[in-house]
Amino acid sequence: METQVFNLFGDEYTIHSGGGLVAKDAHVDDSASIGVGSIVGPNVYIGAGTMVAESLIFADSGNTAIRIGVNVVIQKCKIDGSCRIGDEAIVRESTITGSPQIQEGAKVTASIVANNVIIRGGAKVDDSLLIDNVKVNDKAEVEGSTLTNDATIGEGAEIEDSIICQHTNVDKGAEVEDSILIGDVEIGEKCDVEDSVILNSAEIGDNTKVDGSTIINDVEVGKNCKVDESFLIADVVVAAGTKVSKSTIVDKINIEPYTPGDDD
Repeated sequence: METQVFNLFGDEYTIHSGGGLVAKDAHVDDSASIGVGSIVGPNVYIGAGTMVAESLIFADSGNTAIRIGVNVVIQKCKIDGSCRIGDEAIVRESTITGSPQIQEGAKVTASIVANNVIIRGGAKVDDSLLIDNVKVNDKAEVEGSTLTNDATIGEGAEIEDSIICQHTNVDKGAEVEDSILIGDVEIGEKCDVEDSVILNSAEIGDNTKVDGSTIINDVEVGKNCKVDESFLIADVVVAAGTKVSKSTIVDKINIEPYTPGDDD
């Protein structure tokens, strides 16, 4: 039986065995499945065992290409640009555009990922917006959040319902929930940040907990601290091991841990 050829967007397409449309200039492994409702354009490479369902995949014009690895699942997605999707990744109900990398074993659902974003192996991104040079490292989890402008999420960190932007780094194992972190903010390893706003060159040391607080403008909080329902604003330094609770501290103040006998 002669293969039917369709002209679509100026390119020739055929019907794949799975029922989808595949451009003659696409490179789809024979064992891949391109299902009904899917269109795969020219310069798209799809590896063995990959399943594409109800999705549109188009590379940018010119010499760019989209490369999708083996045993990948793509369902109800729009993918364009020159992205890379690694082996055994899962991408569902998402828009992937520009030149992001979704690496081996990563999972992206109900999200928008654009412009040089890297999602490393085993990371999970759900119901989130990631744009402009964001990095989500191995086994990190991002849910219900917006990450932009060179934000970096460390290995195993957990981000939920938060906004993280502008060269902000959340180190490995940290947890951030219901918070806003913007402008060269550094969150140390295994920190716990909840219901807080941290802005403009603030640094939070390892194993520190920040809850219900506002921290703005060149504030440094040391390791193993606890900051609770407080305002720390402008050149405040909190020494390691200090607890700050229900306080407002402003402008070039150094806070040292209280030691019994200090008042003697």
